[in-house]
Order: sequence, then C-alpha cells, then structure tokens
Amino acid sequence: MSNEKNVGTTFADNLGTALGGCVRDQTVVLFNRDVAASAGVKLCPIPFAGEKKKRGFKIRWAALLAGAGLWSAITEIPELGRETRLLNRTERALAVYADEALEGRLLGKVSPEERETYEALRKAFLALARRPSTRAEDFAKAFLDAVRAWDPASAANPERALRATTHRVTEAAHIFSRLAQSLRESPYAYDPNAFAGKA
Repeated sequence: MSNEKNVGTTFADNLGTALGGCVRDQTVVLFNRDVAASAGVKLCPIPFAGEKKKRGFKIRWAALLAGAGLWSAITEIPELGRETRLLNRTERALAVYADEALEGRLLGKVSPEERETYEALRKAFLALARRPSTRAEDFAKAFLDAVRAWDPASAANPERALRATTHRVTEAAHIFSRLAQSLRESPYAYDPNAFAGKA
C-alpha cells in the first residue's frame, strides 16, 4: 500500500495534533526576543516585566505559526492539499490542540479582545496557508501588517523588518516541515491511539 493511501483521517488528526504542539513549542519554549526584534518590536529584556506587550506579540506570532504549520504540511504532504476533508481535519486538530496547549501559559492570560484578535488572525493565516501560490514572504507581510496595527512604532524600518521576518517564517516552517516528514514515515502517525496521552 502506498503512503498516499495511508494518509487518511487518523493520520490527519495526528498530524494536526502534532502541529498544534509545535505551535505551542515555538511560541512559548523556543521563542526569544529576537523574533520580535525582527519585526521591529522592542520587548523588555527583564523577566516578568512588560508581560502584557510580550503576550500581545506572542499571540500574533502563534496565529502566524498555525498558518505556517499548515502550509508546511501541505508542502510536504501534497495529498492533504488535494483532499479537502483531510486538510480540514488537520486544520481543526491543529487549532484545537494549539489552543489547549497555549491556554495556561498565554491565551488564558490575555483579554477577551486580544483573544478575538488571535482567533481572527489565525483564521486569516490558515486561509493563506491553503493558497497554492503562498510564500514565506506572504506570511511575513501579513504578520507585519498585524503587528504594525497593534504597535505602530514597529514600522520604523519596513524593508529590514520584511527581510528579517521572512527569515523567521522560513525557520519556523522548516521545523514544521521536518515534523511532517517524520510523521509521514512513522507508523505511529497512522495509529488512532498514538496521541491519546498527549500532554
């Protein structure tokens, strides 16, 4: 049986869950202030200081990461893009688990308005991920538009910010791509109980 035939609903669900976990990791574990600096945003270097602004940036970055994750999966596993049903399942599992994983450390600490902003931006980035012509630079442009609407001071050097943010998106997408490749080759990704104990 070919790999394409194996990519069914179980794989789509497990892939989405894994991508959601990777969104969490890249938002709160691997995140550093250089990501914000690339977009022209200055975050306080002192731990536990300026937390509101840090969370504001991170929810926007998490929204972008959701789109970048789905985009990377479609690129690595083309049949996802051809099967709307499977793509929808992957996207839904990604969103559900990312929200669940981010609740305690990020989403549960922002205002209802910021939560709505996060959800609206994620929806836009997920839609961008589904467009066949999308590139890393397209994510960077959309992200910078969202950041500048929130923090106008970040727009001081737009050309530099676009180059640097495109690089950050490319780095993030590479992590998602490696995850998708690994899952594609793993028999556990096709097991309906593989992610039953996810944390």
